Amino acid sequence: MPDVSPPVIACTVAAAADLPAARLTARSWLEHHPGGEFALLLVDSDAEPDVLRPADLGVADLPVLATGHTAREAAAALRPRLVEWLLAKHDRPVLLLDPHVRVYAPLADHLVTELADAALLLVPRVLRPFPTTASAPPPPNCARPVSTTTASSWPPPAPSTSCTPGPTPP
Repeated sequence: MPDVSPPVIACTVAAAADLPAARLTARSWLEHHPGGEFALLLVDSDAEPDVLRPADLGVADLPVLATGHTAREAAAALRPRLVEWLLAKHDRPVLLLDPHVRVYAPLADHLVTELADAALLLVPRVLRPFPTTASAPPPPNCARPVSTTTASSWPPPAPSTSCTPGPTPP
């Protein structure tokens, strides 16, 4: 049977205080990507059975990290570790979402297209969905692929100031 899962694995890292929001992020991703995969790393609790823990990623220095940081700071510090772990475990791109993000439409295929010639894709945060009418398409260059093929391509160009959300739909 062919693989029908989305070509992207989504993930987030959260502190226990942000777990309800992170679960909503996961649910919204899976709602728009049936058969998809979502990894949730919880940094400060062992009480949840269906989430990853830092030890699952091989993080041995968590006590040191927890000593000098809040749980949310530790979550931010562990984001690259989760992405690195997922990339090593799977042969698909990984999408890191903030635990307070809601996915409103399928986007995995679009991300794979944008990543065809780039190793990294930076997506700005917006406060509301972009309009979807033909008369008001999303502004260009809101998803910015960053090529890592040459050293001269770093740093990437500054983000476009035209990447702002459109009017709120009625």
